[in-house]
Amino acid sequence: MSEWRGAIVAIGLTVLGWSAHAKALRVCMTDVPHAPWRVAENDGRVAGQGLDFDLLRDFQRISGWTVELQVLSGRRCLIEIAAGRADANVGLSHTPERAQSFRFPMRDGEPDANFSLRQDAYTLYRRRGSTVSWNGQQLKLAAGGAVLVQAGHSVANQLREMGVPVTETERSAFMTLSKVKLGEADAAAVFTSEGQALLQAHPQFAELEAMSPVLARKHYFVAFGEPFARQNEAELAGLWRAFQQAAKAPTYQSAVRRAKNVR
Repeated sequence: MSEWRGAIVAIGLTVLGWSAHAKALRVCMTDVPHAPWRVAENDGRVAGQGLDFDLLRDFQRISGWTVELQVLSGRRCLIEIAAGRADANVGLSHTPERAQSFRFPMRDGEPDANFSLRQDAYTLYRRRGSTVSWNGQQLKLAAGGAVLVQAGHSVANQLREMGVPVTETERSAFMTLSKVKLGEADAAAVFTSEGQALLQAHPQFAELEAMSPVLARKHYFVAFGEPFARQNEAELAGLWRAFQQAAKAPTYQSAVRRAKNVR
């Protein structure tokens, strides 16, 4: 059984050995699988497999902090962190709305890409033969149509800013693509690498196709909730550096390069 199983796990107790004097960082991670960062157990749950978990273990070793892990829905994580009941999220993209409640590594008023853990992209998927079109600037849907986005993903706001109707009814990329296959949505916006993997692994998605170019590319950071950030101002730069060092692990960087090269 994984040492991460359970909603809240003090991983320092089981991975590195606990010290009564060690500082604890309460990390909230989404419970939706997204390989290779969060890999589902046999029962479908996120409970300790994946490169984000490896990153946290390396962060503990480098920083001397222990990590108390909470595995919740993505939206619930953001609520808990903003309210001060958790401290940080690993792999959060920057938006102006999130910046009101979360502290990102910044430089000259912009998120500092030097502290990005990774980049990822979103691609639009449609049924083959669909009239949905995307030229990199304008997305055309059928009258009354909408794009399905996984609940809580920031790309939904980007689409709305483009004037595109959006629905957020599903949590997983698999169910999101399934709705498009069944004709319940005109198109879906999902992570490019995840969408490609699902199309390759599931023959029932053969009637779906990716649209070019990609919809968006985003950097993903370690972001701290404002309550934690205000109480630990002097520690933030060192924590970001420790995460940056942990992200240099060869297996992590190999996955980062694969995700970055996806088209």
